[in-house]
Amino acid sequence: MRSTRCWSRSPPKGNSGTTASASDSSSTAAKHFVQFQPEKQTRRLEPKLKRADELDAELDASDLDVMEYDRRWGRYRIRMTKGDINKHQELLVKPMKTDI
Repeated sequence: MRSTRCWSRSPPKGNSGTTASASDSSSTAAKHFVQFQPEKQTRRLEPKLKRADELDAELDASDLDVMEYDRRWGRYRIRMTKGDINKHQELLVKPMKTDI
């Protein structure tokens, strides 16, 4: 799997495809799988996690642009700008470090 930055020095382009990351690359089925979907001015973070009321409440309390939970694929969908990554780093990383 290739590793890329979420933000480059140039502005994000809408045609750059998706970037995927797995925390345990040695296993065939990644325990935590995250996709970064590029959009014109934002990036969409899509961690594959079971839906949890506690995480829903934390995301709703933050000022992140949280889209509807994707039930078909089991993914949270969070639209982020450059400032959101630094401002909400702990909230964005915490669910992917723990088993929910």
